[in-house]
Amino acid sequence: MLSFVLHHIIFFIHCSQYHHKMVALGVRKKLLTLVHVAILAGVVPVYVKGQNCGCAVNECCSQFGFCGNASEYCGLVCRDPCSASPPLTAASGVVPVYVKGQSCGCAENECCSQYGYCGTTSEYCGLGCQEGPCSASPPSPPLTAASGPQDSQIIDTIEPNAFLNYSQRLVSADGRFQLGFFNTSSPGGAYLGIWYTNDAYDSKVWVANRDKPIQGSQGYLIMEADGLLRIMHDGGSPIPLNANEAAPNSTATLENSGNFRVKELNSDGSTKRVLWQSFDYPTNTLLPGMKLGINLKTQQKWMLTSWLTNQIPAAGSFSLEWNLTANRTGQLVMRHRGDMYWVSGVGSNSDFENVGTMTSDGLYYNFSYASNENESYFSYSVPNGHVSRWVLTSDGQLTDISKPIYVRSGMCFGYSSDRGCVKQNVPNCRNGNQKFEKRRGYFLPPSPHLDDNSNISIGDCWTQCWSNCSCVGFSTFPNNETGCRFYTSQFVEDHFGDREQLYVLIETGKRTPPGVQ
Repeated sequence: MLSFVLHHIIFFIHCSQYHHKMVALGVRKKLLTLVHVAILAGVVPVYVKGQNCGCAVNECCSQFGFCGNASEYCGLVCRDPCSASPPLTAASGVVPVYVKGQSCGCAENECCSQYGYCGTTSEYCGLGCQEGPCSASPPSPPLTAASGPQDSQIIDTIEPNAFLNYSQRLVSADGRFQLGFFNTSSPGGAYLGIWYTNDAYDSKVWVANRDKPIQGSQGYLIMEADGLLRIMHDGGSPIPLNANEAAPNSTATLENSGNFRVKELNSDGSTKRVLWQSFDYPTNTLLPGMKLGINLKTQQKWMLTSWLTNQIPAAGSFSLEWNLTANRTGQLVMRHRGDMYWVSGVGSNSDFENVGTMTSDGLYYNFSYASNENESYFSYSVPNGHVSRWVLTSDGQLTDISKPIYVRSGMCFGYSSDRGCVKQNVPNCRNGNQKFEKRRGYFLPPSPHLDDNSNISIGDCWTQCWSNCSCVGFSTFPNNETGCRFYTSQFVEDHFGDREQLYVLIETGKRTPPGVQ
């Protein structure tokens, strides 16, 4: 069946006027295009024969403008004569194969789209949604993208009127990056993201809808006719990615750098301008070639924001940005809930003042800095063939995938003003010999004070406990690592069994920055 479908895809290209555009675009790298959404099963009643579609007399013009004389092109019904009206589309107000009801697995008041999704709005059903009958057979979903780099038909680009469903992937031309939907171990929902194909840690380098997870497994990414990218999903409003940066003649490509870029094209297929790119909207990861800084013309900031927890991509409490100093040099600045937490100091070509050597294991960074009337930013690159990603973790660490930790968890809470830490306000009850350390065991009664706020995580618990003179320990809720539990009683260390690790206030006997082990 697959070879049959692929055969007809090739035939579509050669018999369609659309072929000329695809040759101009250099489509030998396999685009996700209208060709894929032309493959329908079942009865599609509005196809017509003849020259009014630009087809030969004995050919049928499909809903999407392709010519042929078999049911794969025309459905089981191909109308004659040539004077019949051309096929209708969603834009003209009627989408003839949509049906309501249980035959599609939808509720009575929902509409089944031609791709098998249920909903009640025009995004699911077009502008027309037929009342039935429920016995009408919905068409089969279209052939779209490759499922992964092992597929010989690697697809890195999506065009207007095409989509990527929940189980499919865009793969960069060199196979290094993938874009698709993913779930975390937290039950919060699903996300559209980008990741390294062969990352043993399965870490996501970008998340499109970090604060708007979708429910279930019925989501898909669509590029509409006007070039707008939207995440569609059952039970919620569409999520636009490039709401104010779209154009009809455009494509969206996952590039070898890991950048997902929307470009407007000239008539010859060359790039006219870049409309939107994921690199302008970082989450918690800085890839080589990305910028930290600010566009001085638009005031758009490029900054990292940690995940809320290791399993929840929503914006967390730590941020990393690039700030100009008084003498017009720049430095990295980490903040916790907006308060300055750590600074890198002045950078050289490959190191920062407060980080020490950052070159090891044959990986050499090349830092780039810019400051002009248009922008101010920091960026970095690594030698070809090396894999790198700087990650700002939910507990305030700054790490690389294959290198040491540059900023440790809790390093700058409390008294510390070493290694770039910005000294915090400290209550009189604390002293320089105190810090929090992870210990395995339990606290004696009374029970901990609970803060079940699902929008706070470990860094927030740390600062709140340090500021409360009666607090001697803390932890998050173990199910999703949000919220706080604050302890005020004696701690009993217990290394046997599966005791939970808790943060415990200890006396070091000497001045030691909190969190350093």
